[in-house]
Amino acid sequence: MHKKLPYLIILLLLGMKVPVKGQDLIRPGRIAGISYASDKVNKIYIPPPKEFYLNRGRKGANITVSYSGFTAAARTAYDYAVSILASILPDNTNFTVNATYTALSNNSVLANTGVGAYISGAFINALNPSAYYPVSVASNISGTNMSLGSAGDVIMSVNSKISWYTGTDGKPPKDTYDLVTVVLHELCHGLGFTDSFSVTNSIAAYGLGSVPTEYDTFIQNITGQRLTDTTVFTNGSTQLFSEITGGGIYFKGMVLTTAAKLYAPSVWDAGSSLSHLDENSYVGIPDALMTPYLDKQEAIHNPGPIIRAMLGDIGWINTRLIHTPFRDTEKNLSQITFSTTLYSDTAFNKNKVGLVYSFDKFLSRDTVYLSQIQPGDTFRTSVSLPSYNTQISYYFYATDYFGRIYRLPSRGESAPYSFYVGSDTVRPVLAHTPPDYFIDKVGSLKISANASDNIGLDTVYIEYRKNNGTLSYLGMHHDSLDIY
Repeated sequence: MHKKLPYLIILLLLGMKVPVKGQDLIRPGRIAGISYASDKVNKIYIPPPKEFYLNRGRKGANITVSYSGFTAAARTAYDYAVSILASILPDNTNFTVNATYTALSNNSVLANTGVGAYISGAFINALNPSAYYPVSVASNISGTNMSLGSAGDVIMSVNSKISWYTGTDGKPPKDTYDLVTVVLHELCHGLGFTDSFSVTNSIAAYGLGSVPTEYDTFIQNITGQRLTDTTVFTNGSTQLFSEITGGGIYFKGMVLTTAAKLYAPSVWDAGSSLSHLDENSYVGIPDALMTPYLDKQEAIHNPGPIIRAMLGDIGWINTRLIHTPFRDTEKNLSQITFSTTLYSDTAFNKNKVGLVYSFDKFLSRDTVYLSQIQPGDTFRTSVSLPSYNTQISYYFYATDYFGRIYRLPSRGESAPYSFYVGSDTVRPVLAHTPPDYFIDKVGSLKISANASDNIGLDTVYIEYRKNNGTLSYLGMHHDSLDIY
């Protein structure tokens, strides 16, 4: 049954949105990636990827840039770089960029970029619930717009003191640097091509509050040992420092199956070490876009296959399972029908979309494959209940083209969905914070409360009395989530 709640509220709690909070969102306040100017000359032009030409008619990714200080010519080059990136990202991509054209103190820095915020993988049901993801990729993974808006999901500063070539034809003159290339490079940092390692007194550590970024989890040494494997390396150790300054560091995932060598010089350089491909290993090819130094007359307008695969591992090639969790119910049900819908940036095994469920909090479990409901990618199965007054715990899973297993919820058995079929013995939860008084005379009051219940609510009422008048009541408006 639904519950009707009379509730005496004295006064006002302003309505609010429910934000990402606590450890689920981290604002790092650090540079994610730096692009350095090289004194070398390398006259080369690598044109945009084929998608840029083939997909000009489609909507593409929605990348909103807020400009500060840019000349008209520099802004044109920036827009062009954005359009290249938009052509290869998923259509549901939404993120914002704060771009500033200003004189940087270091004349050898072409540009630098920061990530506005990181979201925990568990909060967005990402492939890896134990890592942090840049807010831009978190939107793609979750299928919701998690953008920070005007605060900027990607925050970039471009050095106005550089001799820039602002054309878009990939033909920078002698002694100039191609702005399109640098912007494309820095945007890739903002999309997650960046580590969280730091060094203090020859001790290396990683993580946002000791939790790695998803990029960190793919970094390994020459023998294949992952640097975030705490059974091998202590987070915050000289051992880690020796690894990241030893030159033999690689990125390897399940999309990028052939290890790519990372830039790991003997002198640690924050914002450059580990967050770039090795300078000497990638020359004259599209993947040279993400090396730490840009040569004069070098124009690379194409994130190469290695870079795109790395971004795919970070979360830009994703499979998302959609499901509305069950509430507790007093209905006497003999079976439950479970369903989930999948959205994927790649292929997935439609014959092995699974449900894992338990009636004893996963002391034991059963697995069943769901049947596809045509048309579309919705899958369904039914499970018989052993009795009334039964607790059901469950999660879904699916395997993509690259062999990655996605779960919903992402923590699977350790934090599954759960609901109860049986007699309701749980009381509703109510919360309200009244103010002490009002100084100014007001004509009306906005009164809010939080109300929730395991089987749902029919109506939340407010009972009130003005001065010594008659006791009255009103049904409250359901604003959002548990706000009335």
